[in-house]
Amino acid sequence: MKEIEKYFQKINTNNLKDNLIEEYYLLKDDHNELYIKSEFFIMTIFTHGSKWAENLFKDLYNANPKINDIVNQVNNFVGLSVDIEYNNNSFKNAILIPQQKPDNIEENKNTCTEITLPENINLKNVKIRILRKKVPLDFIENLGSGSQFLLSENEKIEVELLQGEKVIGKGVLEKVEEGYSLEITEVQN
Repeated sequence: MKEIEKYFQKINTNNLKDNLIEEYYLLKDDHNELYIKSEFFIMTIFTHGSKWAENLFKDLYNANPKINDIVNQVNNFVGLSVDIEYNNNSFKNAILIPQQKPDNIEENKNTCTEITLPENINLKNVKIRILRKKVPLDFIENLGSGSQFLLSENEKIEVELLQGEKVIGKGVLEKVEEGYSLEITEVQN
């Protein structure tokens, strides 16, 4: 992989299909993802600069990443794993490049259990209120109606469903691949 060898000389690539319970720095756009093991990324910032991961993403996909995040695990990974020797340290699965899915194949979406809502609830004007979310203190200064949060892959957050100011239900919001899943756990009258 000449794109990676541009940054690191001693690499070994192999195909991988596994669940990885380690922290990774995730870069992604609408179609591509790149995972870099957090401890490896931090160590390389000192010699390669803080933007080397974004530059690698651009080298691999000819696009800039739109989102970067930290994920605590990578579930159902299928793709290329890159082991790297760097500064007398070996990093197994230092960089993960997922196998790309063809654009013309429709993925199976999560199946949903049908629930019956009271007739007087119109979901068109329902808002979601996040009950608990850890955010940096400097982010709090800018909070307001319509504030947006980034959710990590498979992070679950308790929410309330509001119609106007009235709580009409509770649920759990979860980021799933490119979308979100909302499990309604309680409906109130």
